[in-house]
Amino acid sequence: MMHPLTTESFATALREGRGRALWHVRQVSLAAVADAVLAACLHNQAYDPQCESSRARWLFGMFQGTAEYATFSSAIVAALEQETDTTDAKQLCELAALMGKAGDHKAGDALRKRVLRETENGGELWLGSAELVALDGAS
Repeated sequence: MMHPLTTESFATALREGRGRALWHVRQVSLAAVADAVLAACLHNQAYDPQCESSRARWLFGMFQGTAEYATFSSAIVAALEQETDTTDAKQLCELAALMGKAGDHKAGDALRKRVLRETENGGELWLGSAELVALDGAS
């Protein structure tokens, strides 16, 4: 039987992408660790994002359907609009696509706007494109 994590143990498990962080949120509470989870959503904490798989689905599972969802959604949508670090922006695009597929229209719209802005400004043309196809389909 697992015991609730201390704040420090939770932060370590979250940073390392360990399942016990998700277990803690589901079995204990998101409320006490919401700030840490939101920070992990806004800034990719992977040691090496080039070789580690995405944590977006894992993070989404921590706040989806919770009382804190609106706070997470607002912060992710705002960050997606202005984030310049491509590693963080990629994770934000992934989260926005998952949120959009779950019915969060603001998140879906934010993803569409980000991809359009990248396209119009000659930015990172790949950024958000796969996530947009996952959300809206290819047409």
